[in-house]
Amino acid sequence: MKKLIIIIGFIQSLLLSNEVIVPTNNKVQKSNTQEIIQCLEYKENLMKIYNELDLTTFKSSLRPMIRGTQKRYLKELFDKKELTIKENKLTIETEDWYYTFTIKNVQDDIMTIYFSDDAKYATYNAGSELKINLHQMKIISE
Repeated sequence: MKKLIIIIGFIQSLLLSNEVIVPTNNKVQKSNTQEIIQCLEYKENLMKIYNELDLTTFKSSLRPMIRGTQKRYLKELFDKKELTIKENKLTIETEDWYYTFTIKNVQDDIMTIYFSDDAKYATYNAGSELKINLHQMKIISE
């Protein structure tokens, strides 16, 4: 019940003001309402990448993990424990790799992201900019 009251208060402050007080790490700080809304939108879009983006549709070091031609998703290859979402960035850290999806821009139904895959113990470090249709979760340009 206490959590529900806090959430309701948070939503009310979003609606009534341009600034909201957000508790973080036992400290209270003011945040701009637009920043909070943008962070929530980033998180939603990054989770769509994790759950719905077909990994067979773009070049990456993930391809050798994929068998056959059927669609594959991050959620099938990596446990949620391996991912971190911070602001506009989703990072998956494994024993040997860092995979990062960074949202650069969202305009209309098109999300532009930068994908990088970086080997921890080798010299492989590649990146590419991808444009994704948000409704279909399909790559429209690479």
